[in-house]
Amino acid sequence: MTVETVSPSPDTAVSGMFYPRKPKRVFGLSAGQIVIVQVAVLGIALAAKFHVAALAAVVPIAAGLVILGWGRMRGRWLSEWFSVWLRYRSRERRIEAGTDAMALLALAHPGSRVSTVDIEGTSAALIADGEGLVALLELGEAGVIPSRAWHPLPSPASLLPAPAADTPPVRIQLLLHSVAATSIAPVAASYRQLTGGRLLASERAVVAVRVQRAEGWPEEDLARALSGAVRKVRAKLGDVPHRALGEVAALRVLTEFAGHDGTHVAQEGWAALHLGGLLHSVHVAERFPQPHPDPAHALLPRLLRLPATTTTVSLTAGPWPGQEGQEVPAQLAIRLATPDQASLASAATALKQVLASDQAQARRLEGEQMDGLLATLPLAGPTPPGLPPESYFGPARRTGAVMSLTSPYGGSGLMIGVNRHQEPLTFKIFRPEATRIVVIGGVPIAQTVAVRAMALGAHILVQTTRPWAWEAFSRGLGAGAPLTVMAPGPVTVPPGHPLHPLLTIVDAGPVAADRSQGTPWHSTLVLRDDLSPVDVDVLGRADLALLQPLHPAEAAVAVSVLGLSRDQESWLARAQPGMIGVIHRRSVRWAALSQTPYEQQLIGSLNRVR
Repeated sequence: MTVETVSPSPDTAVSGMFYPRKPKRVFGLSAGQIVIVQVAVLGIALAAKFHVAALAAVVPIAAGLVILGWGRMRGRWLSEWFSVWLRYRSRERRIEAGTDAMALLALAHPGSRVSTVDIEGTSAALIADGEGLVALLELGEAGVIPSRAWHPLPSPASLLPAPAADTPPVRIQLLLHSVAATSIAPVAASYRQLTGGRLLASERAVVAVRVQRAEGWPEEDLARALSGAVRKVRAKLGDVPHRALGEVAALRVLTEFAGHDGTHVAQEGWAALHLGGLLHSVHVAERFPQPHPDPAHALLPRLLRLPATTTTVSLTAGPWPGQEGQEVPAQLAIRLATPDQASLASAATALKQVLASDQAQARRLEGEQMDGLLATLPLAGPTPPGLPPESYFGPARRTGAVMSLTSPYGGSGLMIGVNRHQEPLTFKIFRPEATRIVVIGGVPIAQTVAVRAMALGAHILVQTTRPWAWEAFSRGLGAGAPLTVMAPGPVTVPPGHPLHPLLTIVDAGPVAADRSQGTPWHSTLVLRDDLSPVDVDVLGRADLALLQPLHPAEAAVAVSVLGLSRDQESWLARAQPGMIGVIHRRSVRWAALSQTPYEQQLIGSLNRVR
């Protein structure tokens, strides 16, 4: 086990067990407000005893103190706004282009360190700071097509280990991140028409497990407590697929969830963050949503589908206040990211409406956007710099309300068609790892995949020996389309990104299988008009195969390479035109190809000429 020791800073050190505490108030007033009035009255009384001139000088000062302590603006005391402004002006708010995940982490959470820890025989990332240690679990299946369309994700409150005297406090965060399907106008509109606007380009889910520092717990023991807490969380996840993230994967998740691409300056503004070329705005729920009896009314999925380029939803709960009870400290934070201020305002309005439908309310973190970024990173709710831990993490919420915030997860990706139940059939064309696809059919089906990938924000690189087959397609998309058509050969391409993935289409006859490791968010599609024995290697190494109806000889090759049954062989040979077989891990899913009017005009018929 490798663990870096991190000494608690004065701002974040906690003596003994840490549990969030509400600041003490009298009739809703803080002790500071009462002291301000006392000081103002005492100052005026003393000045009146000396001289009229002294009184004239003290009265404006006393009035200013009273206004600062007792004045309110947009639901907050002016003294609170002044404190926010001081923290905003005093902290670092910018990192230059070309910086990596560690620079982003240092900006958002100074003093944190990343190393590794052994959890059940697996080397996992360990994020350490002055308050505790954090490990990350990514939820969902890593495959191109999940074995189940949907997985119910539990509330972090239900994942909290039971409190015990011999364990440090534990906090759990469920972090959901979605990317909407957005692209050039006609392509995006066509894809929304195809999907009904319900499918996300991608979505990811991470659970962050934090153990808090406590008196008498050295670093080694705290790391073992974290490993034990992770084991308990994994047991409670049950059949929800999950895996511990290693150091490299954890840093990648950190930057991707933040939207930091390394090519843009990261800058905090008063009302928004500039990250990855987008404007980000963070909102925190002040009034928690009410439980709803209908699972179809689940709040978290509706939040992920707000009209924003990316949406990040963080639900953090814990630690238990001494013992499991009717209340648990919890925080719900939502970060919206859009290209411009107008679309950000529209997304914020939609957020307000969605929350209002569940009797909830959130406020934008004006002057505290960096705190909001910290709350929506997979760090399980550390205290922002400059704030005492006991005054930061949100108030206790009713346990039932927090428990009810579960979320169905899955269904994102590229839609290829509809199954026999008229449900969309999707696959993850872009992933945090390289994806290899083989298409057996014609150029039109590859062009269909290409135009739909554009709707997911992808740039398409076509390497072809028959450019004339792509000329009309390229011309129909118009100038400025994210499409490059070139001859086959070595080419240097920029790395893919969740918002801007890359799809390379190889249309060059028989080709050798790609044995390289590949890069994240970069997919390769090999197009073959016909399937023959020379394609055995490339087909056998593919993550996904898209097969239009085959000749009997082609079906025999496909079955032998992909490990399919004889019944499936007959289906491949007898499928009707307009059908496509989607094959992943020896499983065949059939879909009816469907086209929008835009795709019909741009591409024409999808039927394979046999």
